[in-house]
Amino acid sequence: MRNAMYASVCVMVAQQACGINIFAFLSATAFEKRLNKDNRKSLEYTIYFALANHIFIWVAIPLIDRNGRRWLLHYSFLGMAGCLAVIAGCANIKNGNTRERVLLAFTVLFTAVFSIGEGPSAFLVSCEAFPLIVRELGMSHAVFWNFAGAGVISFLIPIMDSKMDDSWFWALFIFFNLLFWRLSQFFVRETQGFPLEHIDETYSTSKLDHEENEGMVEVRIWKRIAKR
Repeated sequence: MRNAMYASVCVMVAQQACGINIFAFLSATAFEKRLNKDNRKSLEYTIYFALANHIFIWVAIPLIDRNGRRWLLHYSFLGMAGCLAVIAGCANIKNGNTRERVLLAFTVLFTAVFSIGEGPSAFLVSCEAFPLIVRELGMSHAVFWNFAGAGVISFLIPIMDSKMDDSWFWALFIFFNLLFWRLSQFFVRETQGFPLEHIDETYSTSKLDHEENEGMVEVRIWKRIAKR
């Protein structure tokens, strides 16, 4: 059950730290600041963000069972990091119209990648990882960390956005995506093809043995150091 707890906390905290809530909580403010547009235009872009979030969640439904949760998390974190890198570089685009198009396009792409991968996968991993006998308790624990992360992020993002340089602001969330990309590969087990009643059995083996089979370089290095 400890492995299930690690996996659920990892994906739930990652969902809040990946950067999606910059747009979910403060989208109008974020667009207004970076594009120097009026509130009406910023709200229009907020609608595009919301539509992307709604539409691409339907793409995730067939992919989750066909490709697996771990696979979606793998490409979701990398895709979000890449999109944020482009968004961070928008500040260097001098042409206002070009900057506006690039920012909007990669915001929608970032949202699409999130909605296909980390968005739904976080709750699926959390509710499936725990044994049936404690699944309600385990899921409530995971949701606590998700909501706690949302509270911290909603409090800190406006402060960071006003105090930090724009490049460093986005770089921080790029780092979070890359960090949780590796952590999710370490803690989250692949459950593709497992019936719901037996998914928790994939978390019964030790993390190091499981991830050594997955070929993670960090695990092999750690085991060599531990033997010395």
